[in-house]
Parts: sequence; structure tokens; C-alpha cells
Amino acid sequence: MLDLSKCVLETAVLHYIASPLENVKSVISDSLINDIEYLQKAFLTLSFNRFEENEICEFSHESELNLNEVYFFTREILKENKDFIKNSQNIARHLIEVSRHPNIKGGELLTLKFTGAKYENKEVDILSIIKVEDKELFLQVNNLNEKLTLSSYKGINLKQNNKLGLVMFFKETEESLVFVKNRKQEDTVFWKENFLNVKYKVDERYKTEQLLKECRKFITNSPDLAPEKKVEYLSKSINYFKEETYFDAERYVENVFQEKNLDVSYFKKQIQPLETNITSDLVRKIEKKFTKTIVLDSDINIRISLRENSKMNEFLEKGFDEEKSKKFYKIYFEEEK
Repeated sequence: MLDLSKCVLETAVLHYIASPLENVKSVISDSLINDIEYLQKAFLTLSFNRFEENEICEFSHESELNLNEVYFFTREILKENKDFIKNSQNIARHLIEVSRHPNIKGGELLTLKFTGAKYENKEVDILSIIKVEDKELFLQVNNLNEKLTLSSYKGINLKQNNKLGLVMFFKETEESLVFVKNRKQEDTVFWKENFLNVKYKVDERYKTEQLLKECRKFITNSPDLAPEKKVEYLSKSINYFKEETYFDAERYVENVFQEKNLDVSYFKKQIQPLETNITSDLVRKIEKKFTKTIVLDSDINIRISLRENSKMNEFLEKGFDEEKSKKFYKIYFEEEK
């Protein structure tokens, strides 16, 4: 968990990275942004709004980690306390080098250094690297001599930054983490791989998330399962993750699946390498993505949320009406809420 209660913006710089198709040049600043105390709240929002811990990344390089440009220059700033402007300029030049494709937009590059934050109760220094490509139109109300007028201007929406890389270095160790965000999926390769050069950190949290995805995908896409069985197995799956502390593939399959005609042998082999301690807070966050809805062709959806999923047959009954020649669901309940 990220604690920003004592987080302070220490220093900041702004560059401009031009697109290959623009008729303007990139601007590499050689001075810091003034009045950062005034801008601290705005930059905190720009950097940490909707902070997501699900996809934790780490720097990578095919030969030596120090050859990863963003890792090296960020470490120089956060761990070695070396020239902030010079290293932020190096980060900007690296971004220019990987921005040669004509589809990549130009935009402002903000490099912000934060101190005093804590991640999982450990003090971290953070370098926030933000590229803003899209401006939004804002209206401003002017009150001059009791006359109200409207004017418009283009500016940065603090809650919708385009591309973000949050680099955390722990104070007491050499460990670093990277959190990545980009609004458009097609920008993932450019921003995450070419510029930051990061990969997912394969830890308990990552494995828990992958297991949840794989279990959900297997059940949802299985052609041999009736809709009510899919709902039942999805519910049993999420309950398994909530009740157990360790994911064991054999135990999971035994607890969830009873279909004799359902072949789960290949699926079990797929998830066995991901066996891990279960990250409970992540399970609670992802639980809502486990669809528990039966969609009917009559535009009626049955959404089911049961605590005792093993007793689903006591609440839901499926049948076929011979007279109407149609299938039906019968729902049992005690009272309406």
C-alpha cells in the first residue's frame, strides 16, 4: 500500500518532446520549475490519481541492468543524489530516441521527484515521469466590474494523464519498483517496452492475479459447461481464493469442478507453475470481475451472488416447458429486498 501522507514534491522539470511529424523542435530544459510548493497538490494528483498496485513492474535489460537508460538515470537521481537536471535531460533524450515512429505524438515531459512516501511501510523516493500528449478544453468564468464573461483555454486534465511511469527506490535497500500507466493499449509497446523497458514483477501478487485470470477464462470459455454451471464454478473459484491462503492446483480442481465430462487435465498443468501464497486484498479487488450473470435471449439477465454456492440448486432450477417448447429458469426466494 502506498502512503502519501508525508510525501513532498522536492523538485521538478519540464521538457517538450516533439513528434517526427511536427514542424517544431524538442525543448530540453536546463532550469527547474519554480513555485513547486504552489504546484505540489496538482503534481500529486497528476502522478498518483487512481494509483494501481495490481501490475507491479521492474526494470529489465537483456545483458546488464545498468544499460537500461531510465533505470540508470533514475538511480542517479534517487539513490546517488546526482544532478537532477542533467539526468532528467538524459531521460528526455532517451525518449526522443525511441519516439521516431510517425504515429507517436509530441507532448510535454514532466520529471518530478517526490520524497517522504512509504510503500508497504518502507520509505521510498519516487521519480514520476509523465508525458502529456492530449490537452483538453476548459472554460473560465471572469468577473470584471460585475460583468461575467467566459473564456476558454486548452490545458492538462490532472486526472487523465496520458503516459505515466512511477519509479520507486527504497531508502534502505537497492530494490526498485515501477508502476506504469498508459491510456491507449497500442502505446504499451512504445512506453512500457521501448522507453521504460520494464517487465512484470513475478511475485505472489502477480501470480495471484494471473491465476484469477486463467481460472475465469477457462470457466467462461468452456463450451461444455451450461451457463448455470459457469456461474456456479466462478463463484466457487472466487470463494476458494477468499478462503485459502495458498493456491494448490490439485486442491482447487477437486474443490471446484464436479463435471465428469469436463477435461481439466491440461488446464491443471497450465496453472500448476503459478502455485503461490494468495494475495487476499487483490482477490477482493478483482472479485467484481468474476461475472455471475446468466444472459438470456429474451434480454433478461439473471445476476447471481450466493454465499452458499454449493446449494445453488436450492435457489435456481432449470427446466423445459413442453407446452411452450421453451427453456426456463425457476428462482426460489423467501422475500424481496
